[in-house]
Amino acid sequence: MANPRKSKKRILIFSTLAVILIAPLVFAAKVAAPFIAVKDHILKQTVVPPESLQLHTELIYPLQRYETQGNEYIWADNDCSTFVSDYLLACGKPAFSRLTTLELIQDETMAWRGFIPTSHENIRPGDIIVYRYTGKKGDMVGHTGIVYTHKDEIHVVHNSAGTNGIATHPLDEFLADAKTRAKRLKIYTRSDYASWQKTFEARQTSNP
Repeated sequence: MANPRKSKKRILIFSTLAVILIAPLVFAAKVAAPFIAVKDHILKQTVVPPESLQLHTELIYPLQRYETQGNEYIWADNDCSTFVSDYLLACGKPAFSRLTTLELIQDETMAWRGFIPTSHENIRPGDIIVYRYTGKKGDMVGHTGIVYTHKDEIHVVHNSAGTNGIATHPLDEFLADAKTRAKRLKIYTRSDYASWQKTFEARQTSNP
C-alpha cells in the first residue's frame, strides 16, 4: 500500500518543479505578447530622429504603443507613465501594467526592474528621469521621461499633457523645468549599464 506522506511529498516536488519550469515561459509570453501585437505597425512618430532610434532601439516599442493607443496624451491610459512603463517592458524588465510616477520614483520599484539611482552629473543614454510636484489642485502629481542621444547631444523624450503627446527637449531644458516645480526628483540608470553600453557602442559603429 502506498505511503500517503510519500505521495504528498512527490506531488509537492512535482508541483514545485512545474512552477519553476513553466514560470519563465509564462513570463516570456507576457513580454512577447505586446511586441507581437504591434510588430507590423509602421512607426509614424518622427519626433525622435530615425538615427537616434537606431541607437536606442528600446524606444521603438513605446513609440509604437503610443501611436496604436491613440497618438495623443490621455491621462492614465496613454500618458508619461504609460510611455515609461512600455519602455521598461521593451528593456526586458517586468512592467506588465502602467506604473505611476509615485511608483516610478521609488528605489525599490525601480531596482526590481533593473534600474538604480544615479546622480545628475552622471546622466547617461537610456536613463529615466522622474519627478513629483504639486498640481493645480494642490495634490501631488508627477512626470517622467527617457534620456537619449542625438548627434552627441543629450535629449529627453516624454509624453506630456502640455504638448498633447510625445515631445523631446534638450536635457538641460527638461531638467531646468523639472527643478522649478519638483518637490522630489530622481534619475535612474540601468543596473546592467556596462553590458548594455557594449551593445549601444556596437550600434554606433554600425550606424555612424
